[in-house]
This record gives sequence, C-alpha cells and structure tokens, in this order.
Amino acid sequence: AGYGTAFKAPTFNDLYYPEDPYGVGNPGLEPEESRTWSAGLNGGTHVTNWSVNLFKTKVENLIQWAPVDSAFPFGQWTPSNVSEAEIKGIEFEFSTRIFEMDIAFDASFLRPEDADTDKTLIRRAKRYANLHIDRQWAQWSAGASWKLSGHRYEDADNLERLDGYGLLDLRVAYQFDPDWTAKLSVSNALDKDYETVSAFNSLDRTVMFTLIYQP
Repeated sequence: AGYGTAFKAPTFNDLYYPEDPYGVGNPGLEPEESRTWSAGLNGGTHVTNWSVNLFKTKVENLIQWAPVDSAFPFGQWTPSNVSEAEIKGIEFEFSTRIFEMDIAFDASFLRPEDADTDKTLIRRAKRYANLHIDRQWAQWSAGASWKLSGHRYEDADNLERLDGYGLLDLRVAYQFDPDWTAKLSVSNALDKDYETVSAFNSLDRTVMFTLIYQP
C-alpha cells in the first residue's frame, strides 16, 4: 500500500505561448497538485509472476488545453485549470516462460474524470493492454508486441470520439560479436491509421536499424 503527493508547475508554453490563430498561453494558470492512494498484491513461482494494483488519484487544478470556442475545434486553443479531476483504476500484470518464450501481459482499466462534470478527461483512454512475446536462441533474438488502446474523447463534453486502436511491433536482433549487436525493429507493422489527437496523424509503419556496441 502507498500514499504520495505530487506537484506540477505550468510549462513556459502553458503560460506564455505567443498568441496566433491556433493557440495562446494563459499566464493565470495555477500549478497542479495531486494526491494518490494505492494498494497492490503480487505473487509468483519460479516461471510465473503476477500482480494486481488499485489506485486513486485526485488532482486539483489539472492543466488541460482545449479550444477557446468548443464549437470550432480547429481554431485557437488555450490551457485552463480543471478545478478537480479524479483518476482511479486497476492494473494487472502477468509474465511467464513457455516453450522457451518469455511472455508478458498487462492491462489497465481507468476512470479519468472531471469531478465537477463526471465527464471523461480529454485525450485519455479508459482501457489499455499490452502483450509482449520474445524468444532467444544462440546469438539470435526475436519478438513481437501487440499494444491496444481504447477510445478517448477530444472535447470536454465527450462529443468528439477518437476510436481505439491496436498496434503490432516486431523486432529481431543478432549478436555477431560479444560487444556488438545488430537490431531491426518495425513499429506499427500493419501500418494502422490512428489518432490520439484529432486531426494529427500518428506515425505510419516505421522501420529502424540499430547497431549496438556494449563492451
């Protein structure tokens, strides 16, 4: 079990972003302050580990950017303080080793809400899940990750919905020398179109080659 407090000052852009047709800062912002309560349980065996965690966070003066005119989301945006927000949820984690493969799974179920309106906070999904599978043999290793996110809302009134999405990542590596490893990774391998912010496209399929030196 645990309890903690946190403090977040407004950024320079939050306060003083120069006014243009798309945004303007707000020098009257108050800093965020939060309190979090949590409790968890975990266990396992020589090949399996699991945990369950509950938490609840209360945030005062949450800083949130939103359109000046909610009816015109492509117009000017400015940050403001949400008087009180509440984020509570439960998280699950599980990992094991089967057929020489390392398997890890985690899932989160959240309720991120404006405490005054009971509406979901903007751009925050309520459900997340990740599945990672990796295997290593000799100098080779390979793996895949499936990352899921539920829907979210772009506006404080929860009228503009952004669909959830699932992404597949792939990776393979070869250690051709005790000090050198070559790695090839593909993010968003299925080239999924998705948005976490309205009208801003996320990365398409991305391929990266990495050469790692570690003496």
